[in-house]
Amino acid sequence: MGIVSDLPNVPFREAHGINRVDVLTREWNGVTVHYHEKYQGPGRVWGDLYSKSSCLAVQLEVHGGYSDPRFKLDQPTPRTRYDTGFAVWVPAHHRVWGFSETAYFVREIRFTFDSARLSDLMEDEFDPALARDPLLLLYDSRVTQCANLLSGACIEPLDGDRLYGESLTTALFAAFFRARRKKNSTGVGSGLASWQLRRSTEYMQAHLTENISLAEIAKITKLSQSQFARAFRDSTGLPPYRYILRSRIQRAERMLATTSRSIAEIAANVGFADQSHFTKAFRRFSGATPKRWRQDRQG
Repeated sequence: MGIVSDLPNVPFREAHGINRVDVLTREWNGVTVHYHEKYQGPGRVWGDLYSKSSCLAVQLEVHGGYSDPRFKLDQPTPRTRYDTGFAVWVPAHHRVWGFSETAYFVREIRFTFDSARLSDLMEDEFDPALARDPLLLLYDSRVTQCANLLSGACIEPLDGDRLYGESLTTALFAAFFRARRKKNSTGVGSGLASWQLRRSTEYMQAHLTENISLAEIAKITKLSQSQFARAFRDSTGLPPYRYILRSRIQRAERMLATTSRSIAEIAANVGFADQSHFTKAFRRFSGATPKRWRQDRQG
């Protein structure tokens, strides 16, 4: 793999806290594809995706925390999902930051292109109005699937894979625009209104360690409990209790990575009744016990 500093055309500038970025580059259909593996140091890490060309980036994998795409470096993006697999759309000459606080390894794939070329490639499926606006977080399984297959084609290229790469690239952008049109057209839909989602998640974050009830949260949104639970899941992909549990685990991950507190202390601090319950929940979400997760992060 090549190192990012040797590839000035890679749209990654003003990097801070990154020890090494390994890059593999291919090109299909006039779209340049950069597969990245980023090894990050402890503490805050950021980089700027600004470029003279438009860019679509898909995060494939992250260890040790999560990455947050932002319009402003000091302002976290409101979000209700923290898993990988999201896409970020950055039009030419727009500034979008990638930020993380505890993640030590990130795999992603970026596609850079000229919008006119993409319009010719996709014809009626290309939406110039949507292409003009940046988008920080889009989750779509088809986009993620195509991105993973293309990353494999970057890592282990095969002879005569031109048609394979071109087909996947076209499918990825078609899936992205379909998902984005759907997102725009169903903004009011069956999910929560933006103010309801904001107030409910703010309340849950503020009372994360408390034994809050569904009735309390639903009251904030002026919905019945059943209406709220269904709309919250439609908006976030998670039922309320799962959102709270995941948020507690994320807070615990930050404390494990940045403090020397005991696991029992952290369990109590993030709202778990006992260390055993905390360990089971942590392993279910993070894939390792808190002790092992901390050892891996420190290593």
